[in-house]
Amino acid sequence: ILCLTGMLSLDAQTPVKNEQTEKKTKSAPKGIQWISLKEAEAKMKVEPKKVYIDLYTDWCYWCKVMDKKTFTNPSVIEYLNQHFYCIHIDAETKDSILFQGKKYGCLPNSKTNDLAVQWMKDRISYPSSIFMEEGFVNPQPVPGYLEI
Repeated sequence: ILCLTGMLSLDAQTPVKNEQTEKKTKSAPKGIQWISLKEAEAKMKVEPKKVYIDLYTDWCYWCKVMDKKTFTNPSVIEYLNQHFYCIHIDAETKDSILFQGKKYGCLPNSKTNDLAVQWMKDRISYPSSIFMEEGFVNPQPVPGYLEI
């Protein structure tokens, strides 16, 4: 009787999949919902939200590790997608970036886009995570690899 009770209690703790759970799993995003800066500006007008910006470069080893480990963690994906507009920007892009009506590009003798330098508060480090309040205010740079 004790063995049977133990087995039943273990079985009772096993989550039962129902139709609603399966729908939620199927519709859940498979990764972080990265959007462009332009998209984030448009969405901010309709639904204000905090902003997370990942500043990376193509040559940065730790940026690639963050892509493979941190940004594939299900808890990180769920939290970022729920609470932030997530933007992935190459800090050394040669393209100019239009943000809040101003055009940003690379300064002479610099590889880094001026907007990225501004967000990192002149402390260039890759990767850098930039956290902002709703409306793109109060940028808080967190330099370096973030391990989960």
